[in-house]
Amino acid sequence: MPDGAQSWKMIKAPGSQNGRIAQACDRCRSKKIKCDGKRPNCSQCLAVGFECKISDKLTRRAFPRGYTESLEDRVRQLEFENNKLVNLLDLKDEQLEMMSKVHDFDKTGKDQGPAAPTQSSAPSADPAVCTPPQDDDEEYLVRQIDRLMAHDQYRGSSAGGIFIDALIDKLKTRAPEAVMPIANTFATAYSPGTISLPSSGPGQSKIIPGSRLTCDKIITTFFQEWHSMYNIVDERDLLQKYEQCMNNGGSVDHDPLLGVTIALVLAIGSLSSSSPASANEYTAVWKEWFTTELQCGIPNLDTVRALNLALLYSLHVGAVNDIWHFRMMAVNASYRLGLHRCPLSLRRMTTAEPFTVAEQNARRRAFWVTYALDAFSSAALGSPRLLLNESITTKMPSCEEDEDLEPCQLAWMTFSRLLGSIVDAFYASAHDQKHCSYKTIIKFEDQLETWKRELPSSLKFELNNGVASSTTSSPSATPVHQKSPLLLMMYHYARILIHMPASAPVDVHSTKGSGSTVASLQSAKMVLQVLLYLHQRKVLSTLCINPSRLVMSLTSVVLYSAVDYSKGGALMQEAKGLVSNCLKYLQNAAESQVPGALSPESYGWLEHGCTIVVGASSSNEPQGYRRRRSSGRRSSTGARPSVSQASSSSSASSVAPSGPTTSSSSNDAKIESPATSESSGAPSTLSPDVDEMLKYMGFESTLFQNDGGGFEKTEYQPAPPAIKEEPRYDNDYMDLWNSFDYSNLLKEEAFV
Repeated sequence: MPDGAQSWKMIKAPGSQNGRIAQACDRCRSKKIKCDGKRPNCSQCLAVGFECKISDKLTRRAFPRGYTESLEDRVRQLEFENNKLVNLLDLKDEQLEMMSKVHDFDKTGKDQGPAAPTQSSAPSADPAVCTPPQDDDEEYLVRQIDRLMAHDQYRGSSAGGIFIDALIDKLKTRAPEAVMPIANTFATAYSPGTISLPSSGPGQSKIIPGSRLTCDKIITTFFQEWHSMYNIVDERDLLQKYEQCMNNGGSVDHDPLLGVTIALVLAIGSLSSSSPASANEYTAVWKEWFTTELQCGIPNLDTVRALNLALLYSLHVGAVNDIWHFRMMAVNASYRLGLHRCPLSLRRMTTAEPFTVAEQNARRRAFWVTYALDAFSSAALGSPRLLLNESITTKMPSCEEDEDLEPCQLAWMTFSRLLGSIVDAFYASAHDQKHCSYKTIIKFEDQLETWKRELPSSLKFELNNGVASSTTSSPSATPVHQKSPLLLMMYHYARILIHMPASAPVDVHSTKGSGSTVASLQSAKMVLQVLLYLHQRKVLSTLCINPSRLVMSLTSVVLYSAVDYSKGGALMQEAKGLVSNCLKYLQNAAESQVPGALSPESYGWLEHGCTIVVGASSSNEPQGYRRRRSSGRRSSTGARPSVSQASSSSSASSVAPSGPTTSSSSNDAKIESPATSESSGAPSTLSPDVDEMLKYMGFESTLFQNDGGGFEKTEYQPAPPAIKEEPRYDNDYMDLWNSFDYSNLLKEEAFV
């Protein structure tokens, strides 16, 4: 053995930088001194000249520090994985049971149908040769919208109208009391009464509002969060003009269209800032500056870009009137400039020279951005597209020919072309009734899968059980793009549009679209999970779709399937937890005054409907969340509520409110009054068990009673401890130990 080599392996405890030898030599063991384990002689034996030898091996090798903790951590991980797999098995069992019932019902309906075959042409009795319920050549009838929204406004099928009608028809037989809340939710959410049109008069002063530092931060945020997906403006040209404008004191009197563009960029960038409510200030500015003369005058590329920015902002905040207006103006300006024609086939009248390569690329980018926004507008409004494929001759830009185009921007443009085809195939109909074949669903789903498969590896993103994972797990792989979750949301959004007509049949008792219903539900859950995943990480969804309306619409998809779930089952619990998280998301957006958030009236109706169908509300915490916080509440000691608050309380009303109400009080400190409870016949006085429970928790129950027999809300104020002690572990760590009985595990495994 070479000099200086280690005879035993070194052991390094977790959290320690120093290692130690597994077994010391005989002399170091007898002297109880540290042995470094070097061969042929350790340092201690070499210093005194003794022979360094190891005569016997240890009968029991001691485990290093941290070894037991590592095993316990591994046990916790395995326990978590086991529980997750058990829950997945329960979900699969319920889904299989539900699908078997659907198949049996469909088979029974065929056997008892009025058009029974004659005896001579009777099929074989063998069930294996029966025709499947959904043949590719079979057609289904697409439900058409036959009613107008508030203010006699029309919203087509692609905006979710057919699914809402199917949900309401289903609720009429399953949960009639939920029909009015769901109908009022969508009737009030898309009301255009509060949306203002652009001002037609010129403003007096055209100075960019805000400080230079604030504007610089918002401009940077815009190019990082929005321009990385929507190549609307020329980054270098705009930054150069912005620098000149700010050096001139922020005045844009010399170029009003530049002022509108900068104000729009600031308004859009503010949506991704820490205070999205500040976007209202910049919105008022650009609406005042974007006069009718600028919109309807002789257009140029800068006009198209400003109109596209206004359309992008309107789509994200859900301003319905502005979407109709700016989409029309942007498409008209594109047609007037001939952007739909190939740039190589056009010549200038004055010089008769073709466009340069940079000008050709700029014209292509401007047109396909307009095309993409028109496709998303058609899907959001349920209206036919204005830019039709038959009139387009300009080709799609490419990253190889255009250095200013990024792969993510190109992926969004190619997706919009597919989205436009989906809207034309399923939702654009000149007749009251339209028949579609299941082959059409397979065709467009294959095209959608091809688009997803051909994405670069940096744009592929997957979410498995709430955990993000890229498709390339190699450490040397390309990092995932920040906008890859949005591309996954777009994929499932288009998948919902493909399957929505078949999943919302005209006959509510029809089961032919059960496969499309399951596909729509899966995609709706995935979009909601990705949106909540980004929200937990304080990341704003920069899709050109209003997030609040998207969550509201997809929640209705979850409710549509939850109506058929068994009460208390795993599927119902999963739907309840997802709907509760969606309601919390909508409530946080409304409380933060995010532009485009639901109004209190719409949110109240939605929460009321969700409570009726699945028993979920924004105040309900998911079961796992309550379990994790339970030990923290058990271990904490709280002081009694203030007597002055209870003594000054007024009598509770005995009449429940007629409409839905929302509460922003804390969940832990809220005590609900029986007068506002949904259950009828609640006792007006406290039962002895509740009285004893409140006394045990440190509350005097008489403080919460009044003449009406109700509770009063009080604030929970914990008593300050005598000595402030920092806990060694957080509650999440300790809860994992409290939730598992290791003694039973040892008994079952007979582990000694």
